[in-house]
Amino acid sequence: MGDNIAWDRQPVTLGVDQHLQRGHAYIQGCESVCEALGDVAALLQGMGGEDAEHQLQQLHAAVQELLTARHSAQLHAAALQELKGTYQASGEVTPFAEQLSERAEALGQRQPYSVQQDALYRDYLLMATGDEAEAEAADERVDDDIEIEGGPQLAPNAKCPITAKPILELVEPVQDAMGVVYEKSAVVGFFRTLNPRAGGRAIIVAGSTHEVTLAELVPAQKVIRAKKIAERRRRFGGAGAGAGGGGGTADEDVLDV
Repeated sequence: MGDNIAWDRQPVTLGVDQHLQRGHAYIQGCESVCEALGDVAALLQGMGGEDAEHQLQQLHAAVQELLTARHSAQLHAAALQELKGTYQASGEVTPFAEQLSERAEALGQRQPYSVQQDALYRDYLLMATGDEAEAEAADERVDDDIEIEGGPQLAPNAKCPITAKPILELVEPVQDAMGVVYEKSAVVGFFRTLNPRAGGRAIIVAGSTHEVTLAELVPAQKVIRAKKIAERRRRFGGAGAGAGGGGGTADEDVLDV
């Protein structure tokens, strides 16, 4: 008789979706708090003195703990997503907690985490100290991007090929599969005028053979983060010796993870 029962997996998948939504909200909350602590660190850095230095070190440790907790939440969310895809409803009791723990641990082993190599931690250090060298010391990875205009390593191009605006001045920067950055509204408008016979592909950068499709465009996260750091530094008047004067160091890049 039990073999004739049509088991429904929907209640479980709906529950998983609810947990995923809460998990994503927690992760976003961690990121927002980390940004806010970067502002606090910038203020402490500007105060100077032994007491401020001690508080700054405590803040660094708190941010590391926060980002480690965020990473654990990311692993949990990834394991939950996997479970959602593989779960089959039956009359047997499913040990969800055990399976989630095992999957999250396996994911963590495949992709070991180091808070010093977290892009958000580097963002925080840049905001806290205004010193690219100190942020680089926390990040031993090699950035293979092309250096532009002697400073930010953000993209192969310094300006949008369509609007000719510097990429750090774009309202909504997007990038193609090769990392070339465009103003979203401009590139979308460009494709709207494209001849249908082009098959949705176009060479946008003059003199190149690089073809682009609208579907491959994604937000240019490195440029977006650099814009955010520059704005926060302007708002707080710079942090440390490396952030003064509104020069190129305010637009230093952070490496995507």
